[in-house]
Amino acid sequence: MASRPVHTIALLGEQRFTREAVARLITDLGGYRIAANTHSAAELHRATSSNTRPDIVILCLHTPSNTAIESLRYVAEHLPSAKVLVLSVAGCASMLVHALCAGIRGFMDLDNASEELPVALQNVKTSGFHYNTFMRERLMATVLPEEDAPPQKILDQITEREMVFLKWLYHPAEYTYEEIAKKMKISPAGVHKHRDNLCEKFSVKGKAGLMRFILQWKLYNYWA
Repeated sequence: MASRPVHTIALLGEQRFTREAVARLITDLGGYRIAANTHSAAELHRATSSNTRPDIVILCLHTPSNTAIESLRYVAEHLPSAKVLVLSVAGCASMLVHALCAGIRGFMDLDNASEELPVALQNVKTSGFHYNTFMRERLMATVLPEEDAPPQKILDQITEREMVFLKWLYHPAEYTYEEIAKKMKISPAGVHKHRDNLCEKFSVKGKAGLMRFILQWKLYNYWA
């Protein structure tokens, strides 16, 4: 009988107590191995090499300090193949925006780590995405003031089918492109075409860029 694959995880965060608590939760889950437990980007760089790249990086971030922002940028630039999960305190929405701008797509409330971590790890491992309801609301409230609305010229550039695609892309179930194709009853190539057309029209990059675009202009208010 084949053994269960073990995924390596690197922990990065300024507070040692938080990192150790998260490490214990991960160890109890099984199927994961802590490859590095570091407090800064420089320490993570020393702990990893081309032969020891982690499968998943967990960033335990509390405030948008220079060290935290440096950590976000380091992971995005130097560990592009790793899936990333940001654990942030509930009130630190600005930290989430910094992470989103860095192209990171996994977010979780640090206060609910014991309950949510197993699902969050599974989601980022398989799709690269994890947003719980609270994190979505924090991002929505931070990216744009409530009274703002997208200019009509932006809405006019989004076709009806593209808006349907964005709706499924933003869905809490975190559907893959193949699953969205089935929902829309089109081919995966058709879904990729919608994605590429939207990215070109609005100068955004990939799924993370489209998610930020949805949040920025609150397009969820225009879905049927």
